[in-house]
Amino acid sequence: MIDCHTHLDDERLICDIDQIVGDFEADGLDFIIDASADFATMQKAFELSQKYDKIFATIGCHPNDALTFDQKMADLMAEYAKNPKVVAVGEIGLDYHYDEPSKEVQHKAFVEQLDLANSFGLPVQLHIRDAYGDALQVMKDNRSLLKNGVLLHCYSGSKEMAQEFLKFDAFFSFGGAITFKNAKKEEII
Repeated sequence: MIDCHTHLDDERLICDIDQIVGDFEADGLDFIIDASADFATMQKAFELSQKYDKIFATIGCHPNDALTFDQKMADLMAEYAKNPKVVAVGEIGLDYHYDEPSKEVQHKAFVEQLDLANSFGLPVQLHIRDAYGDALQVMKDNRSLLKNGVLLHCYSGSKEMAQEFLKFDAFFSFGGAITFKNAKKEEII
């Protein structure tokens, strides 16, 4: 079993990381993929992947942090991408839940990171919120950059939209909302 999206760098967890990793192993988890959201979390995820055999890292800039995606971050991503413990570029995508950063800034960072993932033969781990239509269009416009795999993290879109993403042979993960008492599991699954 694999936990495909964690944030072990969270300050509430990092002081107990040895215990957490031990608990994961005792619970039968084979691997943990620690997701990046910005420059600092990318560095921490990479460090954890180097320290623990069962932890792997993603590299990327979350859409809410798209303003911070610059050449320095792209260069570090390219350096880390060469390491076998880096298994995807993510969590990247579009998030229109808040007004900032602008759609244009998010779009630019998204496409540049898709290109980086493709250049290193890595799959992408996508964070899409309130932007499924635009994300799908970006994917259609950049289909050639998505030949290494797609995971839609914490998917909450419609069944119809899921059918569109499946045309990219996408995989889906579901967050904690699926466990809520009022969750419409039949609609989600």
